[in-house]
Amino acid sequence: MTTRRVLLLNFLIVVTVKSQSFWSPPVQITSGTYDDVHPSFGSSSFFSSDPQEEWLAFTRLGSNGSKICVMQTQQHGLAWVDTVYDITNDSTINDLASLARYCPYSSAERTMLVWQKGESNSDIYYSYNLGGVWSPPAPITIDHDHNRTPNLAQGDSVFGAVWERKGRIMFAEFRDGSWTPPVTVTPVMDSSNFFPQIRYPASYGNSRFRPVIVWEKVKLPDTSRAVLYTVGLDSSWSTPDTIAWSGDNRNPKFIKLEFPSLFHVSWESKGTGDWEVYGSGAYIQSFPFSISWIYRNWNITSNPGVDERNGCFATVSEITDQNIPSIFFPYAYGCWEKTSGLSDSIMVSRGDYQLQTSFGILGEATNHHPDISCGVGGFTRRVWLVWENSVSGHSKLYGSAAEVAVVSVGDEGPSRPESYVLLQNYPNPFNPST
Repeated sequence: MTTRRVLLLNFLIVVTVKSQSFWSPPVQITSGTYDDVHPSFGSSSFFSSDPQEEWLAFTRLGSNGSKICVMQTQQHGLAWVDTVYDITNDSTINDLASLARYCPYSSAERTMLVWQKGESNSDIYYSYNLGGVWSPPAPITIDHDHNRTPNLAQGDSVFGAVWERKGRIMFAEFRDGSWTPPVTVTPVMDSSNFFPQIRYPASYGNSRFRPVIVWEKVKLPDTSRAVLYTVGLDSSWSTPDTIAWSGDNRNPKFIKLEFPSLFHVSWESKGTGDWEVYGSGAYIQSFPFSISWIYRNWNITSNPGVDERNGCFATVSEITDQNIPSIFFPYAYGCWEKTSGLSDSIMVSRGDYQLQTSFGILGEATNHHPDISCGVGGFTRRVWLVWENSVSGHSKLYGSAAEVAVVSVGDEGPSRPESYVLLQNYPNPFNPST
């Protein structure tokens, strides 16, 4: 445990940081005779209470199809419950689940789950958990027309879903108990868009939550891809704009659990060398509407000679018990795949203001598709990382946990500060200095 005294805006505060030096040793989470793949933790809203347990969704491959399954932690994220819930329980192809959660202070937790059902004639299905019971699977789309790769997010009182349909990016919202009709957010004649992701940051200076969508776009006639974004306006969408163009850019993801008006995007990029993970950050301003970029193309992994892909990151924001704006103390943690020779390791990293030196937690096997949670608990937040491991011949889910949070922030009066710090209004959680 360490204590830092910082003079900030003429107030002296004492920040006591308690955190593990390492992630816990890997533990096997699922077991059985089938393959468990594509783990997915839910994204959470900044404006909600802390969930008491984690929900994890994944795909279980069987001899006659695949199921969407969910499981939960116990004892505030200390361990996993053995019970696995089969949400779909049929003989069709179900895959690529995405979760989002909302924990109101005055009512029961709400959890939404979406997934892809079918292959070429696929649709997007959902199940809703209110008060501990999952609803029967029901369709969002009914056209059986290549609806694929869904992603889900929560914004205030709504859930928003995006997916790809024949190279076009689609969007729908769950509000007042039902889904709105799907709309296309990319130009109708443009069929070169794939793998969308969605978040709901609030506009700076306004409590309005606006959906932001990012995706891959094929750079025709080339086969490489760019990362683009659009923002939901009052009755339309902003013109798609570029986040990353140079080289080959894929797999964009939003960084989880951020300050309301911020959104950070990570992706993997390959120029002439290896795949590395990059990031960019921005905030939305309402009057007049604009997108302001804090930084562009920050190289997060920067490890020449190996491929590093499938990055997933989050920040701990709610770390104060004295009503001090939590944006002053961003704490970042993340994971990604590292391929070197025949070994696919899972790398993890965490740090105050930056992602510090990364290290592998499991090697000498095939490890893929890591995902990281937003964390459970109060001022000490327990975070889980889960990934696929196929060392035993079947793909099982393994996990590792860490505590990454500030446990107390208090006023210590007029004593001498140890340092004077000028922080950005909108910090880059990966940047070691202002």
